[in-house]
Amino acid sequence: KKQRPRRAPRGSEDGCMGAAASDGRDPDAKYAQPLWTSAISGTVGGAVGVVVGYPFECVKVRLQTGNRERLFSSLFAGIAAPLVGVTPQWALMYWAYFASQASLDRYFGKASDDTLGAVVARG
Repeated sequence: KKQRPRRAPRGSEDGCMGAAASDGRDPDAKYAQPLWTSAISGTVGGAVGVVVGYPFECVKVRLQTGNRERLFSSLFAGIAAPLVGVTPQWALMYWAYFASQASLDRYFGKASDDTLGAVVARG
């Protein structure tokens, strides 16, 4: 039986495989990106979550405390403390999640290998 030639991965024709292929890791692995990208993603996600959610929290607290004369004024007053506290927390959580997923990929194989042990270990 004649086998078809293996097709080159997408993007390899022009040498644009990206960082995942150039550093020796499997480019097909689900968690093949560098870990600093997950920390950046967590930082941006945490900051956006605080900026979007803080005005709602501010209005809720003002309604609960009975301070209704300033209900919608200065909704972003005091946002610096949550940004400083929550943003690094999200960066660390994203980094830890992707680092653990990458180590589980090395232990159990690719993320597409959905054996029962791999699925249970990954959560």
